[in-house]
Amino acid sequence: QPLQIMSSFAGVTQDHLRKGKPITNDVLQWLQNIENLAEQAGKVIRGLNEFNEHRPRHPAPTDVCDLIRSTMEMLSAYLRHRDIRIAVQVEEGLQLKVDAVQLRQVVMNLIKASVQSLSDRDSGRALSVLARQVDSGVRISVSHNGTQIPETQIKSLFNPWVSRREEHPGIGLSISARIVEAHRGRISAANTDDGVTFSIELPVAVSDAG
Repeated sequence: QPLQIMSSFAGVTQDHLRKGKPITNDVLQWLQNIENLAEQAGKVIRGLNEFNEHRPRHPAPTDVCDLIRSTMEMLSAYLRHRDIRIAVQVEEGLQLKVDAVQLRQVVMNLIKASVQSLSDRDSGRALSVLARQVDSGVRISVSHNGTQIPETQIKSLFNPWVSRREEHPGIGLSISARIVEAHRGRISAANTDDGVTFSIELPVAVSDAG
């Protein structure tokens, strides 16, 4: 997912410069986002290699608020370019012992899946990211008002190569499920009155089992 978003930023930047427009703060931010996403992509690739080889993860105390806000800052121009209204609501003080690179990737994967569904709307696109304390630990939810998931696909949505869109089969949600499960958590998707909500629940303390 970081590579696809990087490509989007690169395309917007090239289009801006080809038209002879000046280098503005927005352009500098796009370039910074490309650099940040390249770094994230490298970490993800290294993490996936470890993950597939069943090597130990690297859980560490992580501030959920900081992680989500920095992720949304990284994706802000990508989302604005698609005319998506964003709402972020995160309780302060939420702490998890997780692999922050992997958790960031899960959030990015859920946002990317939401953006694909929102592309069916001509206007009024909205996406929200919420994080709060629950009895089982911390719940992070990504919701959108795009196309709903057919009921026949919900149970298999997190299987490899399953996608609502035939032109976009992939493994992003499957990887997300494996990451969440490896952290002793749960991931789910549910249709709402006006769209879909993805939810992950993670325990506050996670053992270092590899």
